[in-house]
Amino acid sequence: MRGALWILVVATSGCMTEVRNFSRSLDGQRQTLQYAPGAASVAGKGPTTLRIGTVSVAGQLPPVTTTRIVERMYLPLLIINYLEETWRCELGRAQIANDLDRFIQETLVEEIQRGSRYALVTERADREVDVTVTGIETSARIKQGLEFVIIPHGSSGGAWLNAGPALSSIEAELTLRAGGEAPRLLKVVGKSLVDVARGEEGRTDLDQVVPALVEGLSLAIQDLNRKIVEAIDAPFESVTRPAP
Repeated sequence: MRGALWILVVATSGCMTEVRNFSRSLDGQRQTLQYAPGAASVAGKGPTTLRIGTVSVAGQLPPVTTTRIVERMYLPLLIINYLEETWRCELGRAQIANDLDRFIQETLVEEIQRGSRYALVTERADREVDVTVTGIETSARIKQGLEFVIIPHGSSGGAWLNAGPALSSIEAELTLRAGGEAPRLLKVVGKSLVDVARGEEGRTDLDQVVPALVEGLSLAIQDLNRKIVEAIDAPFESVTRPAP
């Protein structure tokens, strides 16, 4: 029995290091944000004009991608033993190959040009919008576990690993102005959920975690831009919350 327990300790230390090794490999991983406009191009813009005042990014991602344990469970039942660790991998700016702030600004302008029913101008306009991104977050859970059975003359068991999905959200505040009306403040949130691609035989591939996080952020930005266009095009009277 003592030999079986020693095997359990060795197996546990060996099988539960995969996420730690993944964390050490993050420095070499970089992915590019990609954008596919969500709105169909609106032909024949109305007579009302729109000006984008400022687009600023106040909320930021962490400098680097981090992976940390958020939960650990161990059930020592002598014969059947179970160990599970849950990690949270949060995307950082170092793993994004292009400029995040510029990407947000340029894709918003592109989406408004394509999807808004108002004509976009750079000078005096009937309507004006200021956009401030106040929060960005994209993360994925990684779970790894070990099940081990100890029997009188030996032992057996197996390890497992799961990752994802990648959950992303980006929050923004809009300040809308129209004519002589008081400015209105509106909060908008873009979200996305992206599965982590699996490798051969359906096995979890941790090298696909960062690509899923970056893709998720791209889609969340796209969702945010679509909702901003909807807010801009809505009747001004429907935005009832005045800005301070």
